[in-house]
Amino acid sequence: MKPLLEHLAYKNRACPVIIRWVKGKINKTRKLYCLAHHREVEFLYIKEGQASYYLNGKKYHLGKHALLFIRPYEMHTFIPCPDSYLEKCRISFPWSFLKENRQRLRFPPDFPRHIQLSESEAMKVEIIIIHCLQEEKEKKSYWIDIIREKLKEFVFLIKRAGQRPEPPRRENPIASQLVDYLEKNYTQSLPIPLLAQKFGFSNNYLSALFQKHTGVGIKQYILQRRILEAKKMIDTCPALKTGVIAEKTGFDSFVLFNHAFKKFTGLTPGKYRRILYNA
Repeated sequence: MKPLLEHLAYKNRACPVIIRWVKGKINKTRKLYCLAHHREVEFLYIKEGQASYYLNGKKYHLGKHALLFIRPYEMHTFIPCPDSYLEKCRISFPWSFLKENRQRLRFPPDFPRHIQLSESEAMKVEIIIIHCLQEEKEKKSYWIDIIREKLKEFVFLIKRAGQRPEPPRRENPIASQLVDYLEKNYTQSLPIPLLAQKFGFSNNYLSALFQKHTGVGIKQYILQRRILEAKKMIDTCPALKTGVIAEKTGFDSFVLFNHAFKKFTGLTPGKYRRILYNA
């Protein structure tokens, strides 16, 4: 999939916003996507086509004009549907950027994650996105203030749409139980044969079921889950030593942790920390 329009104002400290709009046919030979989480709130909007996302242990199937709401530090990944056409947009920003009373902006704990927008709501969302992209491109007077106000309008529009019941979701109970187990035990040694024995299925069946549900293989899930937790610890606990983080996230040695962290993020834990706190 190739970007249609891409706005990376997050490189601008005054406007920490990411809007990325892409469209195209998904290549069936493309490698699996990785687990992710962000310090920012994130919204994923599907303009055309269908997509699946794994979010906090649950799988969501999204169609045209669907939106997925992701809170800060919630684990998620895109599950591609090979040879299908997709047009989608990612909108991400820290709540602090909006400079608004948190009570007015806050999404209640039971707020739906999957929101099906009406034609009218979808049109309004797309207009807001286009206006934000245009403002960033032209950078005329007050462009950051205008983007901020447009995103406030976007948030309130989504809050209103979220008052409707969430669309029904299909769930595989075995996959859900396995995810719950891994979430509670991912810092432990969990070889696939041991998991297969515990759940009463063959190695191949359990692996295929899990990958279909999450978009990630079991071994990669455990490794990536540990790295995401390590990133979160670095983000939220600046005084915590890197060696302690490695131990808390299930790595037997600092060398293994350092290698896995760099492979997954492109940076060593130390460099990630320096970039984060010198930004």
